[in-house]
Amino acid sequence: MGGRVVSTTSSTVGLETRLETAVDDTSERLRLSRALREHYDFVWRSVRRLGIPEADAEDVSQEVFITLSRRLRDVEAGRERAFL
Repeated sequence: MGGRVVSTTSSTVGLETRLETAVDDTSERLRLSRALREHYDFVWRSVRRLGIPEADAEDVSQEVFITLSRRLRDVEAGRERAFL
């Protein structure tokens, strides 16, 4: 029973560009980009464990990061994974 390995490079290229335009501050863009690179696989696996079908897991994961981009100022730096 092997798990799917999610390639953050292929799965997040368009999302990263989309999120960069959603955040005004350069430091917030960097923070968001880092969170995406470091935690995308974690979010994808989590939504799968919560019962989201594989076909929808990428869309749901992207929505999670879109929500993070909107709430980034409310999230303490270094605590992004806890928010996710």
